[in-house]
Amino acid sequence: MRLLFRQNIVTYVDSHKFKLDTKYLLKEALQTLGIRKIFTSGSDWSGITTDNLSAVSTVIHKAAVEVNEEGSVAAATTGIGIVAISLPPPPVEFRVNHPFLFFIRNTNTNDILFVGHINAL
Repeated sequence: MRLLFRQNIVTYVDSHKFKLDTKYLLKEALQTLGIRKIFTSGSDWSGITTDNLSAVSTVIHKAAVEVNEEGSVAAATTGIGIVAISLPPPPVEFRVNHPFLFFIRNTNTNDILFVGHINAL
């Protein structure tokens, strides 16, 4: 797991192109969490809009991740810091020929923005 957050790792990725699309209907989950009033008629929207809104009917979350040649090139061109009098570590090779997990994270905060898994290519 430490490798996930190690900086400046040159990685050669050998993968097929893939695209993931997902859609989540969140109304039921939000109601389970106690967010119910926005789904009832007569909700107060005065702090958000002056339009005459009644209620939220649905909440949908969509996400897409695409990995292609350009993405592989961009990942492979991530620079490494070279310390004087030392050799850089050997590149990590990742051949995508089996199921795997992937994470997309913010490199400034290390916050994980997307998590996905591929079962078959």
